[in-house]
Amino acid sequence: MITVSKKWIRLIGIVGCTVWMASCKQASDAGVKSSSYAVMQIEAVDKEFSSSYSASIRGRQDIDIYPQVSGTIEKLCVTEGQKVRRGQSLFIIDQVPYKAALKTATANVEAARAALGTAELTYKSNKELYAQKVVSEFSLKTVAGRSPGDQCPQQSLLYRGEKSQ
Repeated sequence: MITVSKKWIRLIGIVGCTVWMASCKQASDAGVKSSSYAVMQIEAVDKEFSSSYSASIRGRQDIDIYPQVSGTIEKLCVTEGQKVRRGQSLFIIDQVPYKAALKTATANVEAARAALGTAELTYKSNKELYAQKVVSEFSLKTVAGRSPGDQCPQQSLLYRGEKSQ
């Protein structure tokens, strides 16, 4: 075994400390060079952060709304959860079938008016022919309808209470 005296251990310790101290000083001097680094200035700025969360909102009361007529909804005028007022349009139903039905009904009314005019002319002509004794009373009553007071059976169907023109 190697024996080292206390003098040598002290000497090695002092030399080691000196080298270590010298190397630390050199390392700190070597780290500081004359080069410049980019520096950023930090300032206080107001920022607004937004967060979104998934949720569902339920009203106090759910109300079902049914239209008075059936049809296809063409346009929604309100969104879910929006406040509405009395008389406000909620949706628009496709009007094409209803406009077609109106045109058909108007055409039927005009056809009935034309039939009424024809029946009145036939009755008037048969009445004159009956006055001249050309047509029998049976023919006149057949044209007039079942009761002698009716001028035309279509007249009671078309606009009751309205006189023909």
